[in-house]
Amino acid sequence: IGVILLGMDDSLAHLPVISEAIHGVELAVTSVNVNLMLTNIPDANRIPAFLERNQVDGLIIKSPLLGDLHACASQKLVEKIERLPHVWILGRPEGARGDLVGCDNNVGGGMAAEYLHRKGHKRVAFLHPRAGQTRSEGLKSSFVSHAEALGMSVQMFERLLEGDVTWPLPAITNSTDVEPLIESWKAVPKAKRPTAILTTADSIAVQVYAALQKKGLKVGEDLSIISFNHEKQLVMGLNPSLTTVDVQAEAIGRRAVDQIRWRLDHPTDTIPTRILIEPKLVEGASVADLTS
Repeated sequence: IGVILLGMDDSLAHLPVISEAIHGVELAVTSVNVNLMLTNIPDANRIPAFLERNQVDGLIIKSPLLGDLHACASQKLVEKIERLPHVWILGRPEGARGDLVGCDNNVGGGMAAEYLHRKGHKRVAFLHPRAGQTRSEGLKSSFVSHAEALGMSVQMFERLLEGDVTWPLPAITNSTDVEPLIESWKAVPKAKRPTAILTTADSIAVQVYAALQKKGLKVGEDLSIISFNHEKQLVMGLNPSLTTVDVQAEAIGRRAVDQIRWRLDHPTDTIPTRILIEPKLVEGASVADLTS
């Protein structure tokens, strides 16, 4: 099995959620008679040697979730990928075919909305500095529909990338990426201002903490935050501790190996499959309790 990290800057490829998913892949192959080959192709413009030499039977792939695969990656590479059974993990980019093993975003979005509702929040928001990502759009849709069904009002604080999306795509690693969105939130009159926000990744939540601190604002007091991924290495130093939804990245990696092995055993079945792992809430102290 070949594992390809495709189109990701090192800052994105080394995020703990991705490392944890790859670790799940490694754990799964140790218990079966499978060899693993791993490559990183940040520019998505070359064909790895193990693929060129037909040394793998199937592929597990992680790519950015912003940008169309056919526009951002070499067409020869895409053709090579699509000739083999392959599974995308933690999301599938636009234009991509093949199986997907990821988090159940509908459950996750509903989980976040219900938690904020239980904590007494009536005005909530969705914040993302890169609107249009396939995963974040799914989370947003689920969060909004569940929140509105619970009688909560929802506002959006998002930013579109200017120009065409190109790979490699970097992670969001600077508070300047979210500061304009925090400014927009702060500009809302207090009576209508959301008391809590959902953002789609702990790496973004870290920058929200920093942006609020620059303005002398406190998480859990001036603004509550709930996030996704449960990346312990990223958030262990945050104060207050972050409430986040664990996407079960390691389980996703393990299940991807099961799925690619199933594909290899059923070569005539060409119907794409989506396998969604149910997330779980990890409660911190970043969400204020407004019920009392």
